[in-house]
This record gives sequence, structure tokens and C-alpha cells, in this order.
Amino acid sequence: MIQHFSLQVRKSALCRCATLLLALGAGALRTTAQAKPAADPQQEFQQGELALKGNRLDEAEKYFRAVLAANPQLAGAYANLGVVYMRRKQWKPALAMLDKAEESA
Repeated sequence: MIQHFSLQVRKSALCRCATLLLALGAGALRTTAQAKPAADPQQEFQQGELALKGNRLDEAEKYFRAVLAANPQLAGAYANLGVVYMRRKQWKPALAMLDKAEESA
């Protein structure tokens, strides 16, 4: 029963992540007027994506959290944090980040 729930959670997280990333597409870095200025959130986002592609999860998390500090409404950063947590098999935090991405999109 617990394994079934875990598998169900994993499938749900993966489906939601894929849907969000497709929906966000090129608009993943849109900013809002209320966003606090950061050093360069776009560059930090790109660095986070590179770290994620290289499976450097701690580094990716650091970059995406920095982006969210600059703009807490950025759905793409939440979705990528969800991917970080999924790769770590941290399902509850992954789903929480995907929920935030959905709310922000």
C-alpha cells in the first residue's frame, strides 16, 4: 500500500512537472513589476538549468532559490526546484514546489 502510494505520487509529480515545463516554455522568465532586482536573475536561472542538467542538485537549488528571492512569482523556478526534489526522491517537497509553480503560472 505504501509503495503504491509512493508510485502514485511519483507519477503525479512527473506528469505535473512535464505539463508545467511545457506550458511555461519560453515565458519561464517573465518578470513582474513587484519583483525585487537581483544581480541577474536570468543568468542565475540559466546557471540553475545548467547545474540541473549536470545533476549538480545542490548548486541548482541554490540558483533557483536566488531567482525566487528576486521574483517569488516565477513559476519556472518553482518547477525546476520540483525537479531537483524529484531527483532526490523527496516527493512531498517536489509536489509542494509543483503546486507553487501551478499557482504562479
